Amino acid sequence: MCYLLTDNRRAKKVSAHRALMEAALARDADSAVKLLKVHYEHTTRNLINNNLLEKTTAA
Repeated sequence: MCYLLTDNRRAKKVSAHRALMEAALARDADSAVKLLKVHYEHTTRNLINNNLLEKTTAA
């Protein structure tokens, strides 16, 4: 990756993944969908900001 994974960023990443896992194990689909949406948005934004993914417009 082009950016440094600081301790703070690492902790947030672990926390987000743990929340996703807990929602899935609890079979809480509503929470899991909300968490995945935020996760995908953050991941996409990080990829774009680090020039690892080009912006595209929806068709």
